[in-house]
Amino acid sequence: MKQQHIAIVTVAILALVPGARGLSPLVPVSAETRVTTNADASVTAQTVERIQLHDGQTTDWRNITSVTRPTKTGGSETTETIVEHAARPQLSQTIQRTTHREKTGAGETVRINEITRNAFGKETGQRVVEETATRESDGATSVRIVEQATNPRGQLAVEREEQRHIRELSPSRNVIESQIRTYDHLRGRFDVTAVQNTEVRKQGDTTHAESVIRRTTGGQDRIVGRVLTTETKTDDGAAQREIVEYGQGLHDKFSYRPTGELKPQRKIVERTVQKPDGTVALKREVFRYDVNGDWKPAPHNWVGDQP
Repeated sequence: MKQQHIAIVTVAILALVPGARGLSPLVPVSAETRVTTNADASVTAQTVERIQLHDGQTTDWRNITSVTRPTKTGGSETTETIVEHAARPQLSQTIQRTTHREKTGAGETVRINEITRNAFGKETGQRVVEETATRESDGATSVRIVEQATNPRGQLAVEREEQRHIRELSPSRNVIESQIRTYDHLRGRFDVTAVQNTEVRKQGDTTHAESVIRRTTGGQDRIVGRVLTTETKTDDGAAQREIVEYGQGLHDKFSYRPTGELKPQRKIVERTVQKPDGTVALKREVFRYDVNGDWKPAPHNWVGDQP
């Protein structure tokens, strides 16, 4: 029962936290996913993501095929092939991603290995994410995330570490405290680059999450970002998620005396609908906050698609 609780926290709660397992880009797309359960208990998912070009036409951007199989130890292994298209075929790339999920005596471990190859089959980068969730004696959950990526010398090296502490204050309220460290290539060391606190509240079919990001700059502790997430689900399987990101204005970024005011910067709206044939349709819109105070649709900036 404890392991099941940890899995629910890791998947459902951390999904609302900015930066959690951020391997997929948040770009405006429309997508359809068809899921099939096979005779050997494996599950195959096929997804087609489409984008709108500057001339108004739509085209396939990514084709994703994933197969998830149970392991003998009670975990699972998911292999994904992601073909990312470009307006110029020579700029296309393929991503091979393998995700291993295993239960441990105290929680759960997840390891993601991602290899990117260009249109000619040459490996251009690798990324590895290791996530360990552990149930502590006081009932809280500790999550440690380590991200490695290919450095300029072509070697796999740790680029980012994150430690999350999740406390359940009530069945409808959770608090997540995160400390993020990134590798400073100039100094050759890890530094704490952000502290993030998130509160998640559930009210009926709606879940609200508010994340506050703090950073020490010039010896002063400053709030540099805020993310508000609202997720609503309905009985027919439909869901909508809205994410609004706030950040520092240009004045605060470069001023020794910042005002501390956070300004809206980006909004992401996702709508998911399950069709009668079992296909899941996703539409994601991305907006930028302009100088006039209006939300304007953000372009996809597809490689090679210039207006």
